[in-house]
Amino acid sequence: MAMINCPECGKEISDKATVCPNCGCPITEDASKIQPVEIASVAIKPKFNKKVLVIIVVAIAIAGIGICLFSANKSAQQAKNKERFIELASLVKLSGLSGAAKCESTYNLIKKVWSDTIHEEYSIETAPYTRTNNKFNKDFNTSLGILFSSDTYKDDVALIESSESELRNCAKINLLFWQYMV
Repeated sequence: MAMINCPECGKEISDKATVCPNCGCPITEDASKIQPVEIASVAIKPKFNKKVLVIIVVAIAIAGIGICLFSANKSAQQAKNKERFIELASLVKLSGLSGAAKCESTYNLIKKVWSDTIHEEYSIETAPYTRTNNKFNKDFNTSLGILFSSDTYKDDVALIESSESELRNCAKINLLFWQYMV
């Protein structure tokens, strides 16, 4: 038994077959008369344009550089924002501390004027408020009234209020900063 090629599909089949088992093509001629068919293989070259490849590579490179620059710029901006926040936090801290210290000293002066008037204790710090005509005031409200109307006390209260206002503004700025950062 010899092998021949099917005239339709080209697969090898027996020379005794009447029908190709692969494609079903009838084999009517005598198998001895059929000449083996040789199919030439043709190499198909894919069309490949080097210009297209270069354009794609350049586009990818430009996109990569753009992403890197964007990331670097964002990181630099975040570093600047962090510096600004640290500066702001330092200002808030200083303002808060100076305001708190002034508030405490003013409170302590009020307390001392009240106490010195009641107990008739002499102090250089409270004497301008607790004494009138070198005599202790009879009522601590008189001493406190003198204190509250003094320019020194008014300046201290203005400084405390200014510090409070600064702290409120800083808190607003801090809130806006964090909203911007997130």
